[in-house]
Amino acid sequence: AALLMEMPGAGLQLSVFTYSAAITACERAQQWLAALALLRHMQLVRVEPCIFTHSAAISACAKGHQWPTAITLLVQLGVDCAASVNTTTYNAAISACSRSRQWEVALGLFQRMRQDSVKADV
Repeated sequence: AALLMEMPGAGLQLSVFTYSAAITACERAQQWLAALALLRHMQLVRVEPCIFTHSAAISACAKGHQWPTAITLLVQLGVDCAASVNTTTYNAAISACSRSRQWEVALGLFQRMRQDSVKADV
């Protein structure tokens, strides 16, 4: 994350791709707070996150056992751009609930997924 913040000073352009890669790295390193900080920073510098960015941030929350935050991100994504909510984002949020043993919440998300006409891949 720190390296990403140094890019503009080196004359390199920040893009949705660089942010998505950094958030994915945070997810793999189980650094959910850093992933969320990068997502917030994107908004500050007016870089529009894509579905992959959101999915990586939700997955980072899953690995950090932060299921409420993962659901908040999913809901916010649905409000901001409903067409972007897909199987991957739902799976990431369901995984967050599963990792935290919140099976009732996970089942509710699965039902909402069906209501939103998002195809399940189970």
